[in-house]
Amino acid sequence: MNRRETASPRPTWITQLSEHVQNDLEGRGIDEVEIIIPDIAGTSRGKAMPSYKFKPEESFFLPVSLFCQTISGEYVDMDIEDQWLEKDVTLIPDMSAATVLPWSDDPSIQIICDMKTRDGHNLQFAPRNVLRRVLKLFEEAVELWDVLGTEFCQLFLGLKRAENEEYQREISPWERRHLLLNV
Repeated sequence: MNRRETASPRPTWITQLSEHVQNDLEGRGIDEVEIIIPDIAGTSRGKAMPSYKFKPEESFFLPVSLFCQTISGEYVDMDIEDQWLEKDVTLIPDMSAATVLPWSDDPSIQIICDMKTRDGHNLQFAPRNVLRRVLKLFEEAVELWDVLGTEFCQLFLGLKRAENEEYQREISPWERRHLLLNV
């Protein structure tokens, strides 16, 4: 009997996952959950755990120093306030950003998280928060709209919001099966 046949039972929080994810699971349980965040360079960082340990209403933590690392894992050589006073960032799972891992032998899902400080404020340099803030600033930049023209700015903002929504949306089951598995 292989591990696929003995997968963990479906957790109760599976109803919070999108219909695409639930269809991809095809009635199987979930063995593992990966909660991830992108670092400044876009490298995925996070934690993996057995599905029975994952509870979406709980907070998870990672050290903020991962934002002071280069792609190769070396620490940056610059003066950073309290650099060696290790603080954690809080990871808040965004259940709408969950996807089934098509390359995994065992049923596993990956969930992108939002990042906050320990006191509940958005982590300012987290890539998802930067994008949201930039879109809001552009929307409120009246002087810029006067220079560039309202029609251009509305179109630009609409395109950037659509790109953000596309970025946040999971890839379709067809893409996972046919594109990722056949690379």
